[in-house]
This record gives sequence, structure tokens and C-alpha cells, in this order.
Amino acid sequence: MRSVARLSVFLNLLFFIPQLTNAQLAGDYRSKVTSGNSWFTVANWEQYNGTAWVAAVATPTATDGEITISVGDSMTLATTGITLDQLVVRGALAIFSSVQTLDDIAGTDLAVTTGGRLYLGLNGTLQGLGTLNIDAGGLLVFTLNSPRLRVATVNQGEMQVTGAGTAGFIQNTTFINNGLVNIVSGNLTLSTADLVNNDSIVIRSTATGAFLLSAGNGTLLNTATGVIHLEGAPSYSVARISNSGRIRGGGTLATTTVVLNDGRVIPGGSAGSVAELGVANNFITTRTPTLDMEVVDASGAGVGHDHLSITGTPINLSGTTINVIDYPTAPLGSYELVLGANNFSGAPPTVNVPPHYTFTITANSVIANKINFALPVTWGSFTAYNEVDRVRLTWTTLQESNTDKFIVEYLRNGVAEEIGTLPAQGNSDAESAYTFTHTSPSPEGVNRYRIKQVDLDGHFTYSAIATVRLENAARPSVVMSPNPVRDQLQVITKKKGFVLQLVTIDGKILRSVRLAEGSQYIDLKAIPAGVYHVLVGNGQDNFSQKILKQ
Repeated sequence: MRSVARLSVFLNLLFFIPQLTNAQLAGDYRSKVTSGNSWFTVANWEQYNGTAWVAAVATPTATDGEITISVGDSMTLATTGITLDQLVVRGALAIFSSVQTLDDIAGTDLAVTTGGRLYLGLNGTLQGLGTLNIDAGGLLVFTLNSPRLRVATVNQGEMQVTGAGTAGFIQNTTFINNGLVNIVSGNLTLSTADLVNNDSIVIRSTATGAFLLSAGNGTLLNTATGVIHLEGAPSYSVARISNSGRIRGGGTLATTTVVLNDGRVIPGGSAGSVAELGVANNFITTRTPTLDMEVVDASGAGVGHDHLSITGTPINLSGTTINVIDYPTAPLGSYELVLGANNFSGAPPTVNVPPHYTFTITANSVIANKINFALPVTWGSFTAYNEVDRVRLTWTTLQESNTDKFIVEYLRNGVAEEIGTLPAQGNSDAESAYTFTHTSPSPEGVNRYRIKQVDLDGHFTYSAIATVRLENAARPSVVMSPNPVRDQLQVITKKKGFVLQLVTIDGKILRSVRLAEGSQYIDLKAIPAGVYHVLVGNGQDNFSQKILKQ
């Protein structure tokens, strides 16, 4: 597509005007319409003549320069098929009722940039040797009546399946997902095609039977970094799957062919969230998955604790590892974690339980039993404090016995990430205080943490979960000044119910004051000079600031 002359022009611009970016070349096209207009209307286009944009005299094809659907513009390709190349979608492009060919001549073949949208629907087809790239912030939508994608695709943004009656096809190609595949409604068929998931696939509760991969040898390849989230109760059908990543959430996952399953299965999906998940026996039998099963409370299977139901026969758990994760809110008792529709065969699974648990394997179930046990640690308080761009965690233990260390876990996207380790007291009958600062929390939304206490023999327990929401540094809910402070510390709060604590560096509380909304002064005349922590919290929003008392 690009001639030697055009390349020469570009190199001259590169060397002599290095600050120039996105330079236009003679022959380039851009749209100039804002809604639903036909590609084949000449008046909808402008062409660059080398010095200025002028009205086009023909509609663009692959033999022309770069073609751009401008921001805010919308174009429709329908009825007539053409060959495309060097197409950049910054606005919206819809391919309906036609077969369009994407060529691989030079440069980027088809890019949907940030804010851009590409719609396939109404029997629209995109095929050819070119590559479709969905940039971060870009959107590809399968909608209505058998759209077909037959080109190699790399998704860094979002691919969405939506619309009543939508039955999308990915055919004879590979779709690499490094962003989000969002199945809202309808279904998607892989026809002799692979969908390689390196990031996230979400199947919404509105999408009953949505993920039907049944034609040819189409395979869903969930890699080690991939997550498939089943949002709700419907039944999802996957004809052919290979899982080395994580499958989480609730519902029923029906699998016709399982190529591989050495990944993790996490009912509920996020820490403290439990669910009922059903799978076919071929997802477990002769496979080597790891099941992470949480026990939160006694409200029942799939509600208070995770539960996995397995249908079909045979059911062989010999390669399965089950990790039982206990919460302090769970009372003593028995919790059925796995139930088979038929009896188990083969060797029993590997079951890892906390030290105050035993487990029972019956003919067709795996049961965790929480028993009365002298815990290695008695937890005290655990609080997360907002320090504008970081989070300060403080926790106490009331008693420790043969404890080795505390691992700080950051709970994000359903995964517990280890962000720090502190040595434990080991053996103590007195209250012990610990502090850890997370320097890279999420600046938006709620940050969630828990502490994993590990014994000298490797057994472990978890604390409760502490949460904190970071606020915009320009609009904090609590403001303290001056700092350094001599006699009085002014505290301004925008909410009711805060309690202020003045704490020494070694954790001793010197002053505790209930605050009213607005401005007030805390008398510090009697406090010795030194460095202190001022902790302000109401149980939901917690803040911490270090001050120097002069």
C-alpha cells in the first residue's frame, strides 16, 4: 500500500521535523459524518492532497492511504464487500449484511483505538489475511444474527457479545485476549478457532447458555494468567477447554472435552465471597486441578461456604488438591465442600486444612470439620488506615504460641497477593502490636487486606479482612494541622462518628477522643516532644498521619 515515495516523505519528516507525529500523507482518507452513514457515499469522506484536506472524489479502499474513522463519526459497511487495509477506527464502524476482506499489505491492518468501536452484526463478516487489533479502551461488539470474525485478532481492550438472538462465530483463526471478553447475552461459537485468554473472560448472569463452543475443534485456552469468571446461576456450555489459569464464580459449567485442567477452581471467586459451582466429571477426573474452598459461616452450602457439585461418572479425584480456607466467622461444625452425583473412584484427593480442622472423605463427598482447637494465635484488632497515597496496616495479637511469621495479603480481583512478611513474637501471653505500610494501593475504590499467620510447623490461619477507601488527596475527609505541632492540633472532619487516637511509635495509646463533625482542637501541651501517630477512624473510613510534637 505504501509506495517508496511515500516512505521517503515519511523519513524526511522524521529527520527534519522530529516533533511531528501522526503526519498525514497524500492519499490518506478521513470520515466527516457523525451518525450511521454509508461508507459508499463519497460526500462522507475527505482526502489529503499533500497540503490540505479536501472533498474526496471516490470512496476509499485498500489501494489508498491510511483510512481513519474520526472521533465522533460513525460509518456503516453493508451490502457491498470491499478490501480494507490501514484502517484506524477512532469513532464507530459497523459491518452488517456483507463480507468485508481485511488485507495484510503494510503497516497496521485494522486498529480500533481508545474510544473506538467496531460492530459486527446482521450476518456481517470480516475475513482475510490481515490482523485486527483492539487497543486498550477500544471495543469490538458481536451483536444480532450470526456475525462472523475470520481474521487474527489481538484484544487489549474489550470484546463484547450482546443482543437478543446474537450467535457470534469466530472461525478458522486465533483470537488472543489480553483484555476483557464480556459475554452479556447471546452465545459465541469457536469454529475451528482458538480463543487464547491471557486476561479476563466474564460470562454475565444474563447470558444463559452463552458460551457454546461446539463447531470443529474450537478450543478455549485459558492460560496461566487467564481468569474465567462465571457471574451467576445459569448453565454455561463449553465444548472444548484447556485450563491452566483460574475459573471462579458460580453456576454450572458443562464441558464436552477437557484437553487440560491443571489450573485453579475458585467458587465465589474473591476472598470472603462463596458460591455453588457445578462441573462435569471430565473437568476433574484424571486432571490435576486445585480447588480453593472458603468456609465463611454456617448459612449453608454455596451461601456460607464454597461448594462444588460434580456430575457424571467416573469421578476420580486422585489428582485433585483441595485447599480449605477458614474465616474466624465460621463456627465449629462440618462443611460439605464437594459432592459427587456418583461414587468416587481411584485414590482420594489431597486435602490441605487449617490446624483446627479435620476432613472426612465419604463414598461421594469431601467434608471439612472445624473442631475446638487451641489456636496458635488469638487475634486482637486489625485496621487499615488511609495515608493519602498509601495504606498503613496495624494489627494486634492477644496471645501467640509457636508462631513463625505474619504474611500481609492484598486482595485484588479475587486473588490474594503477598505484599510483605513480618516475623512473629513466637510465644507470648501479652498483647503484641504489628505495623505494615502498603506503598502501592489502588488510588480508586476499596482496598482489602488480610493477615496470614503461619506456625513454625507450616500450619496457618487468617485474620478478618480490613478495608479502606483512598480519598483524593485534594479532598480528604480528615485534615490535621499544623505539623510540627506545639500546643494544639486542629482536626477538621467532614463526617460524623470519628474517633481520634494519639499513639506512640511503639503502639501505646496516649489519648482517645471522640470527634464531632467540623473543626476542633486537641490539646497536646502535656504530651512529651517526639514523633507520634494520629489515627482517626469510624470503622469504615480510617486515616493515619505521623506528627512531630515539639
